Amino acid sequence: MPAKIEQQYHIIRKLTNLKEFINGDFETFLRKSIEEAFSYFKCDRISYWTYLKDHHLLKCHFYYNGTNYTNGQTLNLTKLPLYLDRLKSRQLNEAYRNKKDALSKELTHNYLEAEKVEALLDYGVYDAEEVVGVLSLESYDIKWKWEIEEISFLEILCNLASNCYILQKRKQAESLLLRNQKELEEINTTLRNVLDKIEDEKKLQTKNIATNIEQNIIPQIEKIRAKINEGEYKQLINSLDNISSHFYRKVAKFNYHLTPAELRVCQLIKSGFQGKEIANSLNISYFTVETHKKNIRKKLGLTGRPVNLKLALEELDHE
Repeated sequence: MPAKIEQQYHIIRKLTNLKEFINGDFETFLRKSIEEAFSYFKCDRISYWTYLKDHHLLKCHFYYNGTNYTNGQTLNLTKLPLYLDRLKSRQLNEAYRNKKDALSKELTHNYLEAEKVEALLDYGVYDAEEVVGVLSLESYDIKWKWEIEEISFLEILCNLASNCYILQKRKQAESLLLRNQKELEEINTTLRNVLDKIEDEKKLQTKNIATNIEQNIIPQIEKIRAKINEGEYKQLINSLDNISSHFYRKVAKFNYHLTPAELRVCQLIKSGFQGKEIANSLNISYFTVETHKKNIRKKLGLTGRPVNLKLALEELDHE
């Protein structure tokens, strides 16, 4: 195996075993890759550029000269149309300050001359088909010529960096999803607690109403009992009893679709009223009462079953 290829092999093997590569730590992996590869390329500096798509800019994340990292500049890509087209089409960019090809002239005018760079070689880092950055090799040697092994190895390094970037992005998405799920669980727990508190308060209010009726209203009715007939007395007591009853809420909950007239008949049946008493209390005929009772049994699913209607209504009240 040629020495250069063997050196590439050992560098790639070392990089792919790094925990930063496995865990998707793009920034750290990128720096370690550059540090490992610097002696292989023997260039003067390596830089990484971030592509700011919305602003048409290429911002130098850092320069590395084999010893130190330094901050870089920002390039306006509207002045580098050929370079940008090649980058987007996943082509490698090779340029020299002393050459007259279109790419070299474009880069010389907008970057190489100002930086005194004689030779440049770079390739993109990609998220699927989208450019996210550029890894660039630079030499100050006017006689410098990039070798084919260096060109292919730079592509390999950029592909490794692309894989690490994609893995980091996926892990960030997974982390965000887990955080959102946790927040949703916390919201649901809070909501359940609020609903439980509301239900407890409703039960307390119902209990307080029932206690108030028993301790304050019923005694007052007893005082005037002699002034009203027995039927009116029973109906009044029954009406007060049903203010705190669960019966009507159960009827609504299970969608029995009882009419207001049928609900009034149910109320009197639960209180022990017989057919004629119900007819007199509601000022309707006995036949109408029986029709209501028949419809009530049908809606409650009691038709054809030997079940006492009064007991069935009381059981429903206590479910």
